[in-house]
Amino acid sequence: DDDEGVTVSEVMPGAAAAKAGLKRSDLIREVAGRAIKDRLALLEALEAYRPGDTVTVRVKRGGEQPALKVKPGPRADANGPDPH
Repeated sequence: DDDEGVTVSEVMPGAAAAKAGLKRSDLIREVAGRAIKDRLALLEALEAYRPGDTVTVRVKRGGEQPALKVKPGPRADANGPDPH
């Protein structure tokens, strides 16, 4: 499907996505050659990488499909900061 992927809704200035050149409304189609069909597939694909690794992310932007080199940053803990 031509519209399969995950649409970037926001890119925080200074974040890894911004540094790699991701833009709002980009459609993420692949991470390291792995097809991305939905948000869960994107999260699973990114779990394999640590901060400082480099991963190739292919997006659809208008009529183009650039491959961007992304260096993931530290992950936010889904449970918030450690209280200890």
